Amino acid sequence: MPYMIELADVLSKSRPEGSICGWYHSHPFEPLDDGGDHCWFSDTDVTNQNQWQTQWEKLGGDPFIGIVIDPQTSQKNRAMHFGAFRNYPNEWKNPIPNQCPDGQIIANDNERRKKWGSAWRSYYRLQVSYFTNTQSQDMFSWMTKDVKWIKDICPSAFADHQINTKVLIKDLHDLANNIQDQGSSNFPASGGIHQTSSILSSQKAIRTSKDGGSTKGDSPFDATKQRSCHLAVNAIAQELRRVANKSIFGTNLEVKSTK
Repeated sequence: MPYMIELADVLSKSRPEGSICGWYHSHPFEPLDDGGDHCWFSDTDVTNQNQWQTQWEKLGGDPFIGIVIDPQTSQKNRAMHFGAFRNYPNEWKNPIPNQCPDGQIIANDNERRKKWGSAWRSYYRLQVSYFTNTQSQDMFSWMTKDVKWIKDICPSAFADHQINTKVLIKDLHDLANNIQDQGSSNFPASGGIHQTSSILSSQKAIRTSKDGGSTKGDSPFDATKQRSCHLAVNAIAQELRRVANKSIFGTNLEVKSTK
């Protein structure tokens, strides 16, 4: 609060033609599986909004709004996810039971709190629209075209690699069973390791091409070697992303296992 007061004083001197009309911050949480976002006011947000909204407007300032941005969901969906909010007056009580900040009624308390936070009674959402001009679009496109690394170290990238790792492990398991089955059905017990390796190397696995046809592929041994290399590279890439995230953001990202 003292910082904001000092900032307002500086801006009144450096930019007397303008005025403060709100504040914004982000909720950089992992994207939700249900398609929702994290654009809502927490208890702390409500407290901060209340201080500014009441004090600023008492002094004749413009209506004060709070904006919450969800960067992770915006990046995942390639679309802006944000919300603009204002607090209800402290003495006001909503006469409509279970009415959420967007005007909808959610009877289940857990669902209501999950979507709007525990302070859902204290604020309401504003209808917003936004736009940009061609020059700004070109500038942002130029600024972000070579920063794919940002996407690579976001939390969703870790989850994607975890899924890829499980797929590779399953492929290796299936290939190992295939080799074992071929060995038990085609090789005599006295054939020896050299005979087994020779016969397996001569047998070609059939893989399905993208157009639905079938072409000859590598032997089970070659395919196993290839999957093993992919698995190792995948694990190294995931660890590098974890180190980058730790170095840049100072957080040690943990990804919950997916079933």
